[in-house]
Amino acid sequence: MGLWLTRWIVRSSGGDLRVEESRFGGTRVVVGLHQPADTEGAE
Repeated sequence: MGLWLTRWIVRSSGGDLRVEESRFGGTRVVVGLHQPADTEGAE
């Protein structure tokens, strides 16, 4: 359930999650999140 929940949270936030082969052997999970736009002063 851990990776499923992580994927759901990341995608709901507009990010992406990738599962890749690690160069050291095993699996590498890459999470990409986007920084929200600066909304300071926006009205």
